Amino acid sequence: MSKSKGNGVAPRDMAAKYGVDTLRMAIMFGAPPENDLNFDEKQLKDMKSFLDKVARMGDKIKEIKVKEIDLKNKAFGSIIDLLIDYEVKINDQRYFHVAIARLMEIANIVQKRINERDESSIIMYALLLRSLYPFSPHLTSELWRELC
Repeated sequence: MSKSKGNGVAPRDMAAKYGVDTLRMAIMFGAPPENDLNFDEKQLKDMKSFLDKVARMGDKIKEIKVKEIDLKNKAFGSIIDLLIDYEVKINDQRYFHVAIARLMEIANIVQKRINERDESSIIMYALLLRSLYPFSPHLTSELWRELC
C-alpha cells in the first residue's frame, strides 16, 4: 500500500465494513511487526469468517446439557499445549500471527468437541474466548457475557 501510488486502504472504511476486531486481527495475522503488510481484502474476509465461527460456537454451546465435566479429556491436553505455545508467542510480541494461528487450531478442536456435544467443550470454549480477548475484545466480551 502506498499513498503516493493511490493504492492505500482507509482503515475506517474496512472497520465499518468488517468490524474493528476483524480488522485488528487481520492486520496482526497478516505479517509480523517488523515486516510490511501486503493488504488483501481476502484476509479480512477470512478473519471475519473465523470470528463468525467462534460466535456460532457460542450459540451451539448453549444447547449442551452439563451433567459432569471430564477434565481428563484428551482434548484438554491438546488445547493446553497450544495455549502454552500461544502464551510464548504473545509474550514475544513479534509472533502475534503465530499466536492467532494457535487460536485457530484451538477453535477447530473446540468446534469438534461441541459438535460431539462433549460437556467439557464449555470449558474449552471459555479458554478460547479468554485467549482471543487481546485480539478481539469487543466480540469476546459479548460472547463471554452470553456464556456466563
